[in-house]
Amino acid sequence: MNPRHYYVYVIEAVDKRGSRIFYVGQSALRPEERLSQHAEGKRYCATCVTKYHVHGKKLKLRWDLFSQYNPLLSRDQAERVERWLAKKLRARGYNVRGGT
Repeated sequence: MNPRHYYVYVIEAVDKRGSRIFYVGQSALRPEERLSQHAEGKRYCATCVTKYHVHGKKLKLRWDLFSQYNPLLSRDQAERVERWLAKKLRARGYNVRGGT
């Protein structure tokens, strides 16, 4: 039996002023599935991501910012990587939400 995997992901969205935001999250679902849930407003969805979709802005996964960290073997590890990645992206000047 394969162990359950967890994933970190980064979603890029655009606010009403045209500024890009980056949402960092983690889940037991693959990033593509989690993006669909955010876009459809299913399950827990970060307001900062969902509201940009509602305003007609397209959400997209930024694979270049997170794919090298997946898959992870525990939720605890995913939560630690989520916080670390959000902090790293903020330090690089990205407008980051989530990651807490």
